[in-house]
Amino acid sequence: MDALLDTIVPPVDAQPYFRGILYGDEGSTKTISACSIGERTLLIETDPEGWVSLLNHPEIYRKTTRMRYEGLSQIEFLAEACNTTAFDSYDTFVIDTASQMVSHDLDIITGQRFKMKKIEEEVPDWPSYRLSQNKVRRAITSLVATAHKHVILTSHARNEKDKSGVIRTTLDMPRAVRGDLTRVCHLVGYLTAEVVPDPNGEGVKYRRRMQVHPTRLITAKSRIGGLPVVIDNPDLKEIVNHWLKSGLTLIEEADPVPEVEGVLGDLDLTAASPELATEISND
Repeated sequence: MDALLDTIVPPVDAQPYFRGILYGDEGSTKTISACSIGERTLLIETDPEGWVSLLNHPEIYRKTTRMRYEGLSQIEFLAEACNTTAFDSYDTFVIDTASQMVSHDLDIITGQRFKMKKIEEEVPDWPSYRLSQNKVRRAITSLVATAHKHVILTSHARNEKDKSGVIRTTLDMPRAVRGDLTRVCHLVGYLTAEVVPDPNGEGVKYRRRMQVHPTRLITAKSRIGGLPVVIDNPDLKEIVNHWLKSGLTLIEEADPVPEVEGVLGDLDLTAASPELATEISND
């Protein structure tokens, strides 16, 4: 009985750390945004050149230490060692990108199954996907559960057609893996960076936006209260710090909001997707 009671965690012992996923297309500032959150960041690179964008932001680059990604076993070892003195100086871990990490592991499993003659072609089969999902889930959930640090993942984006034929923007990884990773996060943000005319007539500038609540066509999530559907020029460090100071209040995940409130704005979705027009008319 004593051993059982020892497993109870009082509310005051809740870990004051942020877990999130930022995803988007190339140039959407995923890496910069993720590395901006903490005071000292360990950047685990699965995309060898992803860090280069930090050179345009020396204040972020100076507080970031890079670590080469060697495989999922490295993440598991990091989960075991993350709270030792060797990592005391870091308050944030960033895996850039989780989508490449998943693809890398799936390639290894597929290659092994091909060499063992489990498959006739070096193409992932269902057992390969399941093995990869379980390995990724174990590694990331172990890190999230044990690290007394912020843990942020980044991911590339992809368009995925669902069973009703509607094309949605989501994280570039198998659906089951995506579900495992988003489930352990406080926030899943879809980042965009588009070139817009400068209102002062001085050439062009970037308009950065982050959608944190789901719409019909965009995967997103926020359990942090008080955030709008779309945040213009998001300051992730300010958002996380404000959340921590306010007592880590969490809200239930919201149902999808009207698409017009998302990053796609007032795009004529019914013209672009007849299936979506039918879906909307039936609501």
